[in-house]
Amino acid sequence: MPKKIFDIIPPKGIKKEVINEPPLVFKKELRKSFNKDIFKKIFALRIFIFFIFLAVLGFLGLSFISKTTLKLYPETETLTLVKKIAVNASQNKLDSSLSNDGAVSGQIFSDQKSVSETFSSTGRVIKEEKAKGVIRVYNSYSTANQPLLAQTRFISTEGRIFKSLKQEVIPGGRYENGKLIPGEVDIEVQAAEPGENYNIGPSTFAIPGFAGTPRYTAFYGKSFSKMSGGFKGEASKVTEDDLKRAENASADKAKKESLSFLKKSLPEGFILIDETIFQEITDKKFSKQLNEEAQDFTAEIMVKSRSLIFKQSDIENFVKNYLTENISDNKRFLEDKLEIKYSFDSFDNERNILYLDVEIKAIVYQDIDLDSIKRAVSEKLFDEVKMSLYGDSYQIKNVEVEPGLFFLRKRFPNDLDKIKIELVFD
Repeated sequence: MPKKIFDIIPPKGIKKEVINEPPLVFKKELRKSFNKDIFKKIFALRIFIFFIFLAVLGFLGLSFISKTTLKLYPETETLTLVKKIAVNASQNKLDSSLSNDGAVSGQIFSDQKSVSETFSSTGRVIKEEKAKGVIRVYNSYSTANQPLLAQTRFISTEGRIFKSLKQEVIPGGRYENGKLIPGEVDIEVQAAEPGENYNIGPSTFAIPGFAGTPRYTAFYGKSFSKMSGGFKGEASKVTEDDLKRAENASADKAKKESLSFLKKSLPEGFILIDETIFQEITDKKFSKQLNEEAQDFTAEIMVKSRSLIFKQSDIENFVKNYLTENISDNKRFLEDKLEIKYSFDSFDNERNILYLDVEIKAIVYQDIDLDSIKRAVSEKLFDEVKMSLYGDSYQIKNVEVEPGLFFLRKRFPNDLDKIKIELVFD
């Protein structure tokens, strides 16, 4: 089979296709040129937008400053009025001297505070207490029970006499392995006399009633703890003055705390008059009673505070309405110059009605129809307008004209929208 031979060298006559790529430096220059074109377009767009913005802003500013401003200085007078106002926090009817127009609504504002304090007792009393304790009594005499009467005496090794408080029985002993085991019983005893010298420690006791008999040594007692409670001397007790002192001091503290809380928690915009504050003790408790023995005791007092409060805005609205109704129809007052002073007159605690004396000071001027003045001054010379506005008809004491952008203008424009009138009050 003939072998196939493959050429690895291209046959002659075939031309290689050569692609001429631009050099790297040229590529960079081309990219820079492209970026510059984009930058120029963006910059030109921004400049265009900026000039449009300036044009709009200039147009708005021109429209504003091209207005001619007429400043009028009206003549004013101070009006002083005094009015009694009732602040009513109930449904009760007011006095006939006050109409419904002379009242504003109020409300009751209250708080409760409880104070607990400890006080020392100042009373003195002679106190005598007998010491008490327990004696374990043994019966090593026989197996028979031994009854004891109440007030049976027991004498300690210190020579102190104690007595049983009730009738007792000492159980008999028992034999174990031929030996008598004593019977025993615990007996509560009390010292024969008051005093601290009976507060003795553990001791051994005999029964004096059995002295001279074989039972004296066969019946005996032992205490395993200290006798206590013996006392003779002065002790403290609660007196009537102690209770009154504690009540007054605790009540004063509770009243101060309640009043402080009442004022701090006053709703915003409300006014509280001190003369309307009413405080009372609603509850009182003492840990010890009159003449009870104690070195100290605790007093717990509860106080309720209440007051009539009202809104500042209600008084202001009342005054504004009152002024509007009591000045001439052709008069107006300056609300921002209005002065209102009120003082306490009286307070009806039962009916919850507060009476206030209100002093009103208002700056009053003649009402001016600004639209009619605009029409009247349109297309007129500035000097002519100034002269025409002086006089009794308008009660204007001074006139100023600001021509705006067109400072060479001597006439008011015929467009009323380009005429601005300002009222100026000294």
